[in-house]
Amino acid sequence: MREAMAVEAELRAPYPEPTTLPEERVLRAKVCSYWSEGAPEPYRTHELTAQGEAGSIRMRAYRATPHDNAPVILQIHGGGWAFGSIEETEPLSRHLAAMTGAVVVSTSYRLAPEHKFPAGLNDCEAALKWILANVGEIGGDPGRIAVSGGSAGANLAAALAVRHPHKIRCALLFYGVLGNDFDTPSYLRYGDGSFGLSRERMQVFFHHYARDVSDHNDPLVTPMLGHLATLPPAWVCAAECDVLHDDSARFYEKLQTLRDGDQFILAEGCTHGFINRFRHLPAAKAIALSAAAFFNAKV
Repeated sequence: MREAMAVEAELRAPYPEPTTLPEERVLRAKVCSYWSEGAPEPYRTHELTAQGEAGSIRMRAYRATPHDNAPVILQIHGGGWAFGSIEETEPLSRHLAAMTGAVVVSTSYRLAPEHKFPAGLNDCEAALKWILANVGEIGGDPGRIAVSGGSAGANLAAALAVRHPHKIRCALLFYGVLGNDFDTPSYLRYGDGSFGLSRERMQVFFHHYARDVSDHNDPLVTPMLGHLATLPPAWVCAAECDVLHDDSARFYEKLQTLRDGDQFILAEGCTHGFINRFRHLPAAKAIALSAAAFFNAKV
C-alpha cells in the first residue's frame, strides 16, 4: 500500500497543489492513465451515450469476449460525488471484465456541487435503463445485471439497488459511503487524513452532494437507512485503514440480521481508494477476484 501511495504522490508532484474543485478534477485526469497501463485488454470497447434528464450521459463498455448473452456490470466511479471519471475506474472495469466475462458498462454522471442530489443518481439510473433496453446490441444479457462501485460509486450503486431491487442481481460495494455517522470508531481513528481520506473531507463531500441536511437521512443518500431486506445480494468490502471502514462493516452487519447470502471482505492494510492500484498493489487483484467470484455465483 505504501508503494502505491508513493507512486500516486510522485505522479502528482510535478503539478501545483489544487486549491479548487476544477483544479483537482484536471489533475486527477492528468495522472489516472498511469494506473490503467497493463490492465487486461478487452475484446472490444464501445463508446456509448444514454439520454438523461439533463442531456447525454457518457458511458464506456468493456466487452470481455465475442460471445453474446454475457452478464453485465454497471460500474460507477467514486470521488465523493464531486470528482472521478470513467477513466479513473478503468483499471477495475477492465479487470472485472476479464475476471467475469461480463460486459462492464462504466458510466459518468453529473458531479456535485454543481449538480446536487439526486442528479448523479438519476444519471446512473438512466445508464441502467439504457442497459436494460440496449445492452443486447453489444453482447450483454439485460436479465443478468449487477451494479458495482467504489466509495461514492458504491453509494450510488447501493442506492440503485435499493430503488430497483428486481432489476439487479447483485451489488459489488467497494469501501462505500453507506452511512452518515461521522463519529464511528473508524472515522475517529483514521479521520486526520494521515491515511488519505479524512473525516473533514467526507463532511465536505456530504455538504456538496446534499441539498440540505435533511437529505442525509434519505435512503438514497444513506443506503444504510434503506429497506435492505429486499436488496439484491451484496458483496461488501471494507478497507482496513479507512474512515469508511465502519460504514461497510455496519452495513453488512445490518444485512446479516435480515437474511443470508451476502459477503463481507476486509482489505487488510489497505487505505481508501486502493482498488484501482493494481499496478503496484497485489491486494487489489485479490479483492477484485473475490468480487468476481461473488458476481459469478449470483449472476
